[in-house]
Amino acid sequence: MRRAVRRASIAICFGLLSSCGQETATDEFSSVVESTDPVLPEEPSAASSGFVVARTRLPNDQYAGWEAYVRGKRLLEGYATFLNGWISLPGRIVLTFAACGRADAFYEPKTRTVTMCHELLATFADVFGEMPEAERDQVVLGATDFIFYHEVGHALIDMLDLPTLGREEDAADQLAVYILTGGTDEGEQAAIDGAVALYRLEEEMDEGAVADEHSLGPQRFYNIACWVYGQNPEKYANLLLRSGGVLPDARAERCPGEYAQLEASWDRLLEPHLKE
Repeated sequence: MRRAVRRASIAICFGLLSSCGQETATDEFSSVVESTDPVLPEEPSAASSGFVVARTRLPNDQYAGWEAYVRGKRLLEGYATFLNGWISLPGRIVLTFAACGRADAFYEPKTRTVTMCHELLATFADVFGEMPEAERDQVVLGATDFIFYHEVGHALIDMLDLPTLGREEDAADQLAVYILTGGTDEGEQAAIDGAVALYRLEEEMDEGAVADEHSLGPQRFYNIACWVYGQNPEKYANLLLRSGGVLPDARAERCPGEYAQLEASWDRLLEPHLKE
């Protein structure tokens, strides 16, 4: 039942769709302010709970093009609209894009803010630079969606005090896949785009990457590919190594069970907080 609800919500309003949120700028789901601070948003609105959007004023014009792109696509409004229609929060989580000085995305527990860095989008564009522009832009949006929902995973674990077994970073990857595989081709493709981006970003690993709290990019790539395949093996048979994809049979045969466990776990954890 909850998968059906998630599927319906994502089908109605998915972050990749530029139309999502275009008519909701003044509704209860999308409180937006402009910050005078070039890095962190001001108190975004009078809303006491839910996901709210805050704008940050850029310190210079270096990423003005990306800021215009994000605003034109109304990405944050789309994210907030979907999430607020899906889950109830006891407090407020702020969503923003900013110039961070590094290619990154992060959740800050003290301010309960999810920040997506313009430098990360620019890096994704470089990573997929060999693609035709229209195709590249779509893949950049997909990878951005995956990273965004990964950070939302951290935010929900913090605000809802959700238990995690193992590394929280792996749990956040699972939640991103759980959300994106809710029944749309766009969402499932976004998960795959995110996996490929993570793999390419860590093609040259060093000791710091091995010691990092995240699993290695290639490990995350294979996990995400496994979960996408596992939730619909027939549809994603092209992900199998013997079909020209990446998953060896020994891993692929366990993927349906891995995804079923992932979905059941998140269903159970989120059940008390989901909207009907």
